[in-house]
Amino acid sequence: PPPSEGQPPRESPTGIALASLVNRIMEDQVALRAELRKDRAGLAHSVAVEVIEAQRAAADALPEPEPRISRVWVALSALFATTTLTLAALLWGPWPETTTPLDASDAQPTAERQIDKQAFEAELRAEQTASQGRYLQAIDALQWAINQQTWVPFDAQPFDDTRAELVRGLLERLAATGFQGRVRIESHLGEFCLVGDPAGGYRLAPPELPIEACTLLGHPQDDSSFVADRESVGFAELLKSPLATDSGISVELVAHDRTHSLTQVPFRPDISRAGDWNAVAERNNRLEFSLIPHGG
Repeated sequence: PPPSEGQPPRESPTGIALASLVNRIMEDQVALRAELRKDRAGLAHSVAVEVIEAQRAAADALPEPEPRISRVWVALSALFATTTLTLAALLWGPWPETTTPLDASDAQPTAERQIDKQAFEAELRAEQTASQGRYLQAIDALQWAINQQTWVPFDAQPFDDTRAELVRGLLERLAATGFQGRVRIESHLGEFCLVGDPAGGYRLAPPELPIEACTLLGHPQDDSSFVADRESVGFAELLKSPLATDSGISVELVAHDRTHSLTQVPFRPDISRAGDWNAVAERNNRLEFSLIPHGG
């Protein structure tokens, strides 16, 4: 909830909740990969049995006088081939469209093998689609969580050293999940009740001041859309670090002026004092995070 009248606003920490959410996402991904590997192995084994039976049938048709030796070589060849197919399925996913025949009698795959192959590929495609859907849902949940506590006090830079640490933690957790894409961070301005200060600038009005007595309803940076006006040296250095340049995750900063800043919390029509007004204004003076995977 917004701070009570007359009290300085405080930001609620998000690190613990964010870490817990990311840990759940990572555990789900590990369980999913284990389940997928198990399914692949089962399907590949089924196909291997079909191949071996087909090769044994072909061996029985070979001429004598050395049937035992012929059957051994065919069985070993089939075992080697199916082991290779199993490893390929486990490591690389769907089988290629064609396979190299073991001998001239096996130039065309049997109908049963073709059906198994198609079922195998269909199962993998379905699991990959479901996995991608669950991953995107997890990213959406993470985006929602990080956006819950991102309002910025009037006298603080939106992209300051404190928020640099928040972003650093977010990038580390995203990298741990294998996320590849963009982190877009937008700075929106709140509409504060301000009065002049001795230096010729503006400061927050006293909490009990009537709204009608405000010198300015707005923000000193209403006419600025320059990121440099809202960025600390520490934040700029973070964006030059390997975490933001070599991890496959890029960070995009946007500074909105008054015209393009979006109000998240509306002002109640019965607000009459500066303290209540500025409590709402601070909720709108915020950062907004968007997680955009590659291809999104």
